[in-house]
Amino acid sequence: MSAEKAIHPNDQELMERIHSQHCEVIQRLSDDAIKFQDASYALGRLRGKQEAAPQWVPVTERMPEIGEPLLVAGLRSDGEGYWRQTGTRREDGLYNGYGSYLYSVTHWMPLPAAPEVQA
Repeated sequence: MSAEKAIHPNDQELMERIHSQHCEVIQRLSDDAIKFQDASYALGRLRGKQEAAPQWVPVTERMPEIGEPLLVAGLRSDGEGYWRQTGTRREDGLYNGYGSYLYSVTHWMPLPAAPEVQA
C-alpha cells in the first residue's frame, strides 16, 4: 500500500513564498534585459550602426521561428500590464523560458545580436 503524503501547511506556505520570490527575480531579470536591449539599440543608433529597435510582434500576426531566442510577453493574470521574459518557441507551439513553460504569450521580438568580441 502506498499512502500519499499530504503537504504540511508550513511547507506549502514556504513553497509559495519561494515561488513568489522566484517569479520576482525572473521579472527583474526580464526588466533588466529589456533596459539593456533599449540602451544597446539607442547606442547603436547614435553610432549609426542600428536602424531602429525591433518592435513587438503580436503572435496573431506572425509566429517566431522555432528555437529562435526571443523576448516574449503576455498579459499578466491580474490584468496589470504584461510580463516579459526571454524564451524560445517550441515545435508544439508552446514557449520555453527560465526552466519552465511560458503560457499566454501574446507578443514577441528578436533579441539583439550578441556584443562583438574585442581583440
